[in-house]
Amino acid sequence: KPSELVQMLLFRCNLFEHYDDGSTGAKNRIDNLTELRDLARDYDHLPPAKALERFLTDIALTSDADDTSRRERVTLITLHMAKGLEWPVVFLTGMEDKMLPHERAFADENGLDEERRLCYVGMTRAQRRLYLTVANVRTIFAKALALSASQFLYDVAPQSLRLEEIDGHRSHTLAGRFREAEQTA
Repeated sequence: KPSELVQMLLFRCNLFEHYDDGSTGAKNRIDNLTELRDLARDYDHLPPAKALERFLTDIALTSDADDTSRRERVTLITLHMAKGLEWPVVFLTGMEDKMLPHERAFADENGLDEERRLCYVGMTRAQRRLYLTVANVRTIFAKALALSASQFLYDVAPQSLRLEEIDGHRSHTLAGRFREAEQTA
């Protein structure tokens, strides 16, 4: 039964002792383990093989990112997790080539299309306001790298965006594109 399997794992792996480290979050972690065991009991009435499959599938599909009822806090998620969810305000950070699109996408035949789709998913999660951020220099593996603005930013009509430049940052071709669009409007 799923509840027996969870109980066995909790005790054989000493998870209660492991997470009971005296920290302020220890009680919450212990409560989460107990809740997992209690949730598994809901599947005990099914045949064992089916019960375990359903239990694991259901818990895999449940995450804190799905709980949008507490909108007064910041939720950090990957673009892969954002599909189907929406928030009033969304920040997409790392809008530089080699970040979004990721550098591995350039080596894959369909990589850029998949990264563009992910970028679109992220952009369409915003209900009222979307912020796209570009860094002039990014530290990756302890190396400072100057990266170009993401090519995906050039797919967005300039009149749909408002450019905010921070003092001290060099302007780049993207900023020039916005200035040209403002002059022709």
